Amino acid sequence: MNRRVLHLNLPDFPVALERIRDPALRLKPLIIALPHSRSRVQSASSEARSWGVNVGMQLSTAQRVCRDAAVLSPNPRLYAKAQSGIMNVLSHYTPVAEPEGYDKTYVDLSGTQRLLGPIRDTARTISREILRSFCLPSHLGLSVNKSTSAVASEVVDEDLLDVSPGCEAAFLAPQNAFLLPGVENVSIATIEELNIRIIRQFADTPVNRLALVFGRFATTLHWRAHGRDSRPVRPPEIKETIFEEAELAKDTNNRDELMTILYGLVERCGFRVRGEGKAARTAELVVAYCDNLLVEGKARLAPPSDRDEDLFNAARTIFRREVKRRVRVSYVKILFCDLGPSRIQKSLFPDIQSVHEKEASITRAMDDIRRKYGVNSIRKMGMACPVLST
Repeated sequence: MNRRVLHLNLPDFPVALERIRDPALRLKPLIIALPHSRSRVQSASSEARSWGVNVGMQLSTAQRVCRDAAVLSPNPRLYAKAQSGIMNVLSHYTPVAEPEGYDKTYVDLSGTQRLLGPIRDTARTISREILRSFCLPSHLGLSVNKSTSAVASEVVDEDLLDVSPGCEAAFLAPQNAFLLPGVENVSIATIEELNIRIIRQFADTPVNRLALVFGRFATTLHWRAHGRDSRPVRPPEIKETIFEEAELAKDTNNRDELMTILYGLVERCGFRVRGEGKAARTAELVVAYCDNLLVEGKARLAPPSDRDEDLFNAARTIFRREVKRRVRVSYVKILFCDLGPSRIQKSLFPDIQSVHEKEASITRAMDDIRRKYGVNSIRKMGMACPVLST
């Protein structure tokens, strides 16, 4: 059975979402970038691009080039919500979909024609459903592998470009060299210095010569230029995760207030972790500033733990490491994942309780109260106070 891989490309994804949210932005030049002059353009509308604005351009330069452009900060939470809805649509057609960023997704449609009919028709049905449900136009590339489909979705004139099996190399040969997946791992200056302009040049150059310049990426670029790519479409890994989040009623950069909020989230997570008889191995923290810049980080818990104090220490470590801007925070999310069985070391001497055992006894009593009266009915505020200052 031939593989059939669809690449779903949503052009100008952030711009399209912002225009859906605020129709007044339609037909106006729009730039998505962080609100400081040294930031780079992350996305630009076709109107802004017509004035010479490009992704990666410094914002100050883009504003000189297109003075009438509106500038909006990136909104990762909005993009993630839209992506989640799109993945839900795709799940009706195949269980195997692999997101690549917010705006691009690989979809394995191999064998679906037995149930859904011709694969080209299925691809167009997916596109129409996304347009109807989210008002997002899409470009589709279809081929036997991921690399060829990705290039096809970038050069398609209409809604769908289907590269017939066996025609991959011929299709790729005249395309822009910078469209080949994997090229992003190589310096743009290096490719320009070698005067590599089209994909055929990667295919025609022997691997040993490419290796002198591109090192370990040489073989990958050479084979993909020939239309060969054996990578499977992998759905995102599903982890057992417990999380709590808070959308702040009032943005703040007061560290004491933020630590108190964070401890409250950790307490609720800890209650749920213990309720499942598990211990967390990894903590992840996501913080959004009021200008929509998102920062995140991870920390390992060694050994795994279900104690509020251990969970909070991990969360606080990430916070201190990642949250360094003097900008007000609007959103906090804490996640605990890689959950495993809880293993509590009992004391060898029953008459002598360790400090940890006493704390565990208090925590169990508090958990009983939470189960009876609600998770927010009691808090260990005395434990939070000593660690508020950073």
